[in-house]
Amino acid sequence: MRTVDLARRATADPLLRLLAHGFATTYGRPPGAVWRAPYAFRLAASAVDPGPSPAAAAPRTDWVAAANWYVAAAVSPRADGLLRCGSLNHPAESAELPLTGPAAPAPGWAARPYAVLRVLAAAGFGRGGADLHVNATLPDAVGLPVAEPLECAAALALADVHAARGARPLSRAELADLLGAAVPGDHGLRRAVLFGRRDPPAGCAP
Repeated sequence: MRTVDLARRATADPLLRLLAHGFATTYGRPPGAVWRAPYAFRLAASAVDPGPSPAAAAPRTDWVAAANWYVAAAVSPRADGLLRCGSLNHPAESAELPLTGPAAPAPGWAARPYAVLRVLAAAGFGRGGADLHVNATLPDAVGLPVAEPLECAAALALADVHAARGARPLSRAELADLLGAAVPGDHGLRRAVLFGRRDPPAGCAP
C-alpha cells in the first residue's frame, strides 16, 4: 500500500504502523510505500488432497503455500544511487550500499533484499536509490524461510513507490521471472509469496 501517514492511521495493521514509525524515526520522513508479503512453506504430499487425476499421472511433490504471517518492507526513493537499509529486528546493523557499480558487503539480514534491489536497478527500476526498512514478524526459531518473503516485500514496495512517480508498473509475474532468473533462492516459495493465498491446500501454488 502507498502511504504517507500509516504510522498515525488507527485502523491500520499495528505491525505496519510500527514499521512506518520506525522508518520515519530512522530516516526523518515517512515511507512512500509499505508492502507486506507472507511467509511460505512446502507441504508434504500427504497433506494435500490429490483430487481426481489420470491414473498415469505422477504424484505431485512440489506443493507450496503462503502462511498467515508476514514480512513487511517500507521504502522511499532517493536520488543518489544509494540504498540505506535498516531492520526493526536488527537495529544495530544498518548500512548504506550502492545499487549500481561494484556491490558492497551487506549485513547478513540485508544480503537478499540488497541483491534483489540491485537486480531491479539493473533492469531500470529504482536506479536512483532507496531508503528501506523491514520487519520480519516471526523469530528464526519458528523455522519458516524468511529470505523469499523479505526479498519479495522489498521488491514490491520499491516497484510501487517508483510506479507512483511515473515509472512503468512491474507486474508480479514479471517480478517472479526477474527474481527467478537473477537471484539464487527457492523460486517455488517466491511464487507462493507472490501469488498464494493463506489457506492450504486451496492456497497452494505450484
